[in-house]
Amino acid sequence: MRCGDILKNFVNALVAVEDNRFFAHFGFDVIGIVRAAKKNQAGRVVQEGSMLIQQTAENLFKLSGGTFKSKANELLCALRLEYRYIKQQIFEFYANQFYVRGNGHELGVAARYYFANTT
Repeated sequence: MRCGDILKNFVNALVAVEDNRFFAHFGFDVIGIVRAAKKNQAGRVVQEGSMLIQQTAENLFKLSGGTFKSKANELLCALRLEYRYIKQQIFEFYANQFYVRGNGHELGVAARYYFANTT
């Protein structure tokens, strides 16, 4: 689904929940990372500072792991995304990552799956 096809209220709601400073920061949110770093200890990530763009990078590049090293790699990939794409495109990537019970990925697939049979 193209970003222009996504309702503005949905964009606002998702950004409010996932990363309320998404349209203001470049690749990462220093405040979110500092908040998470205060909670993390002993080399393990117990609270993520990942914002919407970092979650997108994690999914697009099949990154995983809960270590500081893996989060640093995720951050570098997020910066690459931010350098190459505008925020609306990154949001589109994020919205189209939803996986729906064997039906595939995409926000439109999710909407049809969950709402097609409602009246």
